[in-house]
Amino acid sequence: FEEKRSTAMGVAFAGSGLGTVVLPALSTWMLQTRSWRATFTNISALSALIAVASVAMRRRVVHEIHVLSSFSVYDVLTTRGFAVLFAVGFFFSYGFFIPIVHLAMFTESRGFAAVYAGYSLAILGLFTTLGNILWGTAADRVGNMAVFRLCHGVSGLMLCLWPLCGSLWTIFAFAAVCGFFNGGCVTCYPALAAEQFPPEKFASALSLIYTGFGIGSLVGPVVTGWVVDLTSSYFYAAMLGGLSFGAALVTASLLKLPRKTVALSTLLGDGAQRGSYGTLPPSV
Repeated sequence: FEEKRSTAMGVAFAGSGLGTVVLPALSTWMLQTRSWRATFTNISALSALIAVASVAMRRRVVHEIHVLSSFSVYDVLTTRGFAVLFAVGFFFSYGFFIPIVHLAMFTESRGFAAVYAGYSLAILGLFTTLGNILWGTAADRVGNMAVFRLCHGVSGLMLCLWPLCGSLWTIFAFAAVCGFFNGGCVTCYPALAAEQFPPEKFASALSLIYTGFGIGSLVGPVVTGWVVDLTSSYFYAAMLGGLSFGAALVTASLLKLPRKTVALSTLLGDGAQRGSYGTLPPSV
């Protein structure tokens, strides 16, 4: 995807939000009507079917008009863009996974039944899906960095306000707003990475960058649980999560924005190879 990359990424990432809504409910139903073994077997079979279906995807060959140079994994690791995006991914995922892991427990800690805790998580997943799609479309119109800054800022603010939620409706409102803007955060990363690396090395660079996401997703929920146990409150844990979004914002300001590009077909007409790119001089 080129002209509408952020929209495409948003639609693709919407699957994770829908999975948050559908799979917990499906797993609960199978556990209640069958067994743990049957539940794991069925989910594993579903994953296997998806793996088989992915084989049918074919990579489209894109011919670039700029000069391609040798580009190794070491080159990716030593670029400024990689270091910045790796750190940004760590800080973002630290805060992003806190409500996913702890929202249900937070709801129950406020005295509400487990069913309402499940509703809060479903709302979070549903609005994350909506945010994936809508913010992806917005990023194609106003720019990835503008959406990135807005969504990270609001997500961090919502985490700071999270401990103030005392009623069921405020918890649901938090889940909706936080999920909606979290969805926008997720959508921006592949598009930002695509602006830092050439297409032939984008997949390698993105896989290495997502290592930072994995580390953050491991550290964030664990540290949050430890702080909650230590203080018997979500206040300090939520503040740390909000600060992590702020750290992601500050770190992202170090990214070097690319020069404006334009599709070659726009310059040469319909006869040009669709998908080829030319870099415009600064005066254009």
